[in-house]
Amino acid sequence: MEAKLVVIDGDTEARQYDLELPTIIGRSRRTDLTLGNPLVSRQHCEVFEANGILMVRDLGSLNGTFVGETRIAEQAMPVKPGDLLSVGPVTFRAIYRTDKLPGAKEVPWEPQRPTLDAPLFGTGDDVKDTPGRPQRFPKGDDDDDETLPRRK
Repeated sequence: MEAKLVVIDGDTEARQYDLELPTIIGRSRRTDLTLGNPLVSRQHCEVFEANGILMVRDLGSLNGTFVGETRIAEQAMPVKPGDLLSVGPVTFRAIYRTDKLPGAKEVPWEPQRPTLDAPLFGTGDDVKDTPGRPQRFPKGDDDDDETLPRRK
């Protein structure tokens, strides 16, 4: 899926971002899309595809992630083409096409179930981490926090 986020409001380095899914958005330089604003958490949210639909999940951010006026949580929420996605003080418009193959089986999205490539957090010991999942880094990995020694 080809998807991009177009900046509608807020200060960013670019006015649009072509996404390589899955994408982690945050303040840390280790994220896929870095927003240098103190109101954005180091790992703020994850944008990914499930069944041809763009999805977003908050990663425990302090200031929240919003689709339109709805604040989302760690539970993934669909982002329709043209929807507004707010990460801290930055608002994006999601631009993508849902190119579904003819005859492909449609699997309905159920908010209580894990997505195909990204299980919900805390669903049990049998949940396996998938490659490319977000990692929680010690606080010392960013320039703005010196509570732990840096990695070598």
